[in-house]
Amino acid sequence: MSSAQPIQDRFIYAGRTVLAVWCPAPWRPEIALVRQCSGLCFDEAGHLLLVSGDGQHWALPGGHLEPGEALEDTLCREVREEACARVGAMAYLGCQRIHEEADGQALPVYYQARFWARVVLDPFAPRHEIVQRRLVTPDQAARLLGWGESPILAHLLSLTTGLERRAPRGGEG
Repeated sequence: MSSAQPIQDRFIYAGRTVLAVWCPAPWRPEIALVRQCSGLCFDEAGHLLLVSGDGQHWALPGGHLEPGEALEDTLCREVREEACARVGAMAYLGCQRIHEEADGQALPVYYQARFWARVVLDPFAPRHEIVQRRLVTPDQAARLLGWGESPILAHLLSLTTGLERRAPRGGEG
């Protein structure tokens, strides 16, 4: 077990104090405690895929798990629904353990799973809450995502940029 300090963020979201602590792979939480699954999804050229519900606020593609769904299946479904893209290769990176407090009361702990994925874009025909998709560099993503000076986002971008350099090109995985 490492004695290194955990990577964490502390911020205010929707009036609640939030502490997010990074839990690296291979560890996974109980599936019932995972509220969200999202991916740092790259195209063949190494650009990162972002989605937006209003054309101004950007997010990683992802969302909530359906009953009985595995994390990998959630990512594939959400990328298909939100970004009109297909996931080829993917790797589980880890998760964020989320501790929230509202009105001085601790809320139940939950998790947000994070993946690296290589995607192939299909023609964009939005059918759900997303109205726009965009391919950006990792540096642009850090500015557009609105996570501020997030140590977790910096770690994820560093980790996925390394995976991108080593991942084979020329196919879906």
